[in-house]
Parts: sequence; C-alpha cells; structure tokens
Amino acid sequence: MAGMDDIEKITPEEMEALAEVLHDSSSGLEGSAEEDAVVLKYDLVGASGSPRHSMPVLDLVHDRFAHSLKEQLTRATRVEGSVEINAPKHGKAAEVYGALESPCSVIAVDAVGLDTMGMLVISPHLMMHLLDLCIGGTGADESVLKTLALRGFSPTEKRLSEHLIRFIARAVTKAWSEVADVNLNVLRLESNPRHAVILNPNEAVVSFSVSLNWKDVEGQIVLVLPLSCLRPIESRLASTVVGVKKEAASPWQDAMFQHIEETPVELIVELGKAELTLRQLLDLQEGELVRLDKEPGGNLEIRVEGTPKYNARPVVHHGNMAVEVLDVLRTGEE
Repeated sequence: MAGMDDIEKITPEEMEALAEVLHDSSSGLEGSAEEDAVVLKYDLVGASGSPRHSMPVLDLVHDRFAHSLKEQLTRATRVEGSVEINAPKHGKAAEVYGALESPCSVIAVDAVGLDTMGMLVISPHLMMHLLDLCIGGTGADESVLKTLALRGFSPTEKRLSEHLIRFIARAVTKAWSEVADVNLNVLRLESNPRHAVILNPNEAVVSFSVSLNWKDVEGQIVLVLPLSCLRPIESRLASTVVGVKKEAASPWQDAMFQHIEETPVELIVELGKAELTLRQLLDLQEGELVRLDKEPGGNLEIRVEGTPKYNARPVVHHGNMAVEVLDVLRTGEE
C-alpha cells in the first residue's frame, strides 16, 4: 500500500518524463544488441571439460612418460637421443587414422590396468631406425620405407618390435605408477593404414605424443587411449595432489622380512631390585623374604633384548602368572 501511495504522489509531468527516459534507454539497448552482439561458440572438445583441463594429472603422467622413455630407449638401443614433450591432445580416433603415414607403424596394444585396447603409433622411419639400433646396427635410412610399403613387417622385425615395445611399456608403467597399475601387451603390428583401424573412428580418444631425435632421425611416438577408459579413475586424474604408491618389496626383501619376523627374541620382566651385602646373601635361609624396591601391584618393566620397551602390570591368566601390557615406552629417537 505504501508503494501505491508513492506512485500516486508522482505528477503526470514526472510520469511522462520517466517514460521518455525508459524509451530512450530501451532503444539504445536494442541498437547495441544488433551492432555489438558477440556469439561465443562452446567447443565441446576444447572446452574446460576436456581431459587436459578436467584431468590435470594427465600432464604429469605424460611428463614422466617422456623422461622414462628416454632412459628406456637408451637402454634398448645403446644410443642416447632427445625426447621433446608434446601436450596431450583429445579428439576422435578418426583424426588419428587420417594423420597416419603410408606405410605406417601402428601397434595394437592391450592396456592392462585400464581394461581397454589402445594404439601405439610410431613414425615408420623412426621405427625401422630404432629396430636396427636394437640389433647393433647403425640405423636405417629412408629407403627402408619403400621396402616396408611393399612387404610390410617381416617376422623378424615383428619379433624385434615386441622387444622394443617392452621398453616403451616400462616407461608407460612407470609414468602411470602413482595413478594405476598400467602395462602394454602387443596384440598386432600393422604397416597398412587401412588395416590399422583398432578403435571406433567416432570414439573420443586422448593422445600422448613425444617427438624424438635419435641419432639424427626424427619422428614421433604416440600412445592413443579411449577417453572412456579414464572415467573409472577420473577422480584421481582430476586431483591436484598425487599420492605416491608404495612400491612392492622385491622377493629378497620379502624373504628377509619373513626371516626377521620368525627370529626369537628374549623378553624379560623385572619384578624388582634389591641390594644385599655378601654376608646377607650367604646368610639367606629357606623361607626368608627379600624386600624389593617395587610396590605390590605396581607397574613392571618389560625389556626386549635388554632394552626397556613396555610398561605392564602383573596379572593371573588361566591360572598362570602373566603381565598385561599397559603402554609402549618410546625413546627420543623413536
């Protein structure tokens, strides 16, 4: 009611002036909406909901993969090269197929631990170069690509590729170790792009690529995984803090720990102390009492191999004399 009273107090002249102001303001807004309107396109692939932004741990995993890959390839080829990290990319599997060279070097892998199939794409010249270095050669030149296009990978080259990929798989395992137990098992090797369709072309994928320069031969190694396989561990990939997984003890450590646990140790419970002269000790007779420094029912000290470890009190358990542990004695070092 108070609001209505205020409106009734406004004069007709004031109402007319207010209407003109509102009309001018609305006209200005309409003009600016037509002239200055900006349409923002929402990119479903590149928006903040993408794996790169919603799963920041992927960058950490990829960085560790690159560093570990350099170590593993150095061991495999006995030659040291350089590895450059490329940012993880996301898109469709069809985009990966469209970028394949002819001939190609595509390895279908079983990504154990992620419960999915994946693709390991290696630049063909780099692949043949690494295979030659693995057997002690000096590397392969580009002429091998013509041979590869004609006959594909030979049985020997396929066996060598499995040997090489084991080193790459170790780098993958180490990179993912703080997130999941991941390993790669080789399923097949393809040199023809038409036979390299391993994932559904419309499937969303994440590609982890690195650029290599290995003894003057450049190329890329790309691990392609379906985005769907990361969903079960999305919470860990989205975390800003990655917990270090405890490494499993080696077999000799397990045997040593088991042996230590079965080692007998001496436990001594001290009921009390008393000081006697040699004469008093010699005069002791059957039935005489020796007064100790402990009060009846007072706490006792349990020593482990001569070291005070527990406080206890005397009890009777199933008709046997026993002690009940009350607390653990801790030293400054502990």
